[in-house]
Amino acid sequence: MNSMTQIKYAMVLSIFHKNIQKVLSGLLKNGRPKTVERAICELVEEKQKIQFIQVGASDCGLNDPLREYVLKDRAKGLIIEPIKQSLCRAQEQYRGISGLYFANCAIDYAKGSRQIYKIKDVDGLPKWAYQVCSFSRDVLLKHEKEIPQIRELVVEESVCTESIGELMKQSGFYSPDLLLIDTEGYDADILKMFPFEKHCPDLVVFEHKHLDEKKQREALENLKRLKYGVCMLECDVVAKI
Repeated sequence: MNSMTQIKYAMVLSIFHKNIQKVLSGLLKNGRPKTVERAICELVEEKQKIQFIQVGASDCGLNDPLREYVLKDRAKGLIIEPIKQSLCRAQEQYRGISGLYFANCAIDYAKGSRQIYKIKDVDGLPKWAYQVCSFSRDVLLKHEKEIPQIRELVVEESVCTESIGELMKQSGFYSPDLLLIDTEGYDADILKMFPFEKHCPDLVVFEHKHLDEKKQREALENLKRLKYGVCMLECDVVAKI
């Protein structure tokens, strides 16, 4: 191999490694986040500290994309979870950390109550099973492949409901940098209820995999109308203003 060929080879190898680093860092070629975690990381890096509203927080466990930043005192916010057992676990996770407001309710158009479906917390199930709850029983039954006996394990529970606006008022988090939604099929409805006319978070993340085509399309169109750039990931949508 002559010297010129070696130089060309080195240049190609350098470009290859740079592209690999971009992939590993979670970025697409056009700069859009490849993962929810990367999108949140970029937001925190930009602002140093963020305020958030998390709807459907479950227990804020190890898979929670906000957990790292809350523990490092770089994220404060409103944590909303309708299942009391899960919220108690979340409060235990964040024991002693200030700047958090916990709300044990589901989001709806008004204060009241609704029936929600969840999976019994019994031995032998996947670790994530107790975290899953939805207003739709059919959404839970989609996990039948992972939990063959799920039809016998789905139970109903009455939960309190409150409007997102009222919780923002109670908590004092009027201007979140991040709106993070994971409600197993109710995400598009939450987006409709959020007061975007008063404040648009820099980053909006919601789960699309349990939404039908019509609700997906409406949610995306509404965000684009608000000047958000939208990135569809495998299970989630990341929208940046």
